[in-house]
This record gives sequence, structure tokens and C-alpha cells, in this order.
Amino acid sequence: MDVKEVVRAVPAQQQAPAAKAGEVTPEVLVILVAAITAYLGKKVRIRSAKQLPSPYEIANLWALQGRVVVQASHNLRSRG
Repeated sequence: MDVKEVVRAVPAQQQAPAAKAGEVTPEVLVILVAAITAYLGKKVRIRSAKQLPSPYEIANLWALQGRVVVQASHNLRSRG
């Protein structure tokens, strides 16, 4: 069974509306199970899943701005 067959197997009435921030929809779980099953070659069961924020949302903006200033202050000499 490939991923497309698994996605088609989910009835339309089970498909949830747009997920809230941080929630993983049932469709995504089905796709994850199918992909992991195809990769490992044996059936798997996902016990829990959550969506993590991107690293850009986690980074402290002051630290990021400091890195930008430091990197921009370096004078690059051209070799020529």
C-alpha cells in the first residue's frame, strides 16, 4: 500500500477542518504513518505527534540582530 492509497482511504467525513496552531490533522498523521511504514517495511503506530515551531520563531530577536551586526561589520577583502 502506498501513500496515495492510504490518503484515498480516509473518508471525506473524517477529514477535519483547518487545524489550530500546533495541532496535527488526522490527514497528516495518516500520511506520516504511510511514509514511515513504507520506509521501515513494517506497520507502525504513532502514539503522539505535535507540530514544533520553526527555528526562526524560537530564536531570540535581539540575539539574531546582534549576529547580523557582527557579521555585517566584517570587512571582506577581495582577492585579486
